[in-house]
Amino acid sequence: MFIDTAWAEIDLKALRHNAGVVRRLAPRSRILAMLKADAYGHGLLDCARALHEVTDALAVARLDEAEMLRQVYPHSPLVLTAASLDEEALRWCAERQVAIVLHEPSVLSLLLALERLPPVWLKLNTGMNRLGFSAPAFVAAAQALRERGVEPVAMSHFSSADEADPAPSRAQIAAFDAVVPDGLPQSLCNSAGLIAFPEAQRDWVRPGIMLYGANPLVDG
Repeated sequence: MFIDTAWAEIDLKALRHNAGVVRRLAPRSRILAMLKADAYGHGLLDCARALHEVTDALAVARLDEAEMLRQVYPHSPLVLTAASLDEEALRWCAERQVAIVLHEPSVLSLLLALERLPPVWLKLNTGMNRLGFSAPAFVAAAQALRERGVEPVAMSHFSSADEADPAPSRAQIAAFDAVVPDGLPQSLCNSAGLIAFPEAQRDWVRPGIMLYGANPLVDG
């Protein structure tokens, strides 16, 4: 007979407390709470219930997770960070006003072909070199979206904000500032970034692992 010998107890009060810590660290920024991967294994719906009233928006990485949250919260701000979305997924997001993260020109072409567009977070590659538009392509994409009446949130992602050497992250901040047009809302900081580089907090911060009790800084 199999007997359970391990379990996890999730303290949702601690989760809300940690969101309050983010609010104190970044008082001028809105909070996009990252709930990807079943809220880092803590339970998507339970964590969403704990966070949706104490943060400004929720984010997931998979379409099925976005569908689950949209059923529970039909009008709350929600961001889907998935890299590759087909026309059907884009249309679903547009109909339900789920914001997407736009990573590449091929998805931009599909998006612009829609009659109605969802909100958009437009990603600039500033040095992580995993996802995101090049500088010229970013500027062109931002202009194309604005012509369709969509004001994107300009975003990027730190490659090593959790490491001791600040030079790579400072170079990414400079690269971001050199490209992003004036007037666009901005988001740069993950958990480590919002702690280590407060000057980069901007309009939105995107805490993930720190919400769940982990120190994101290697040298902590």
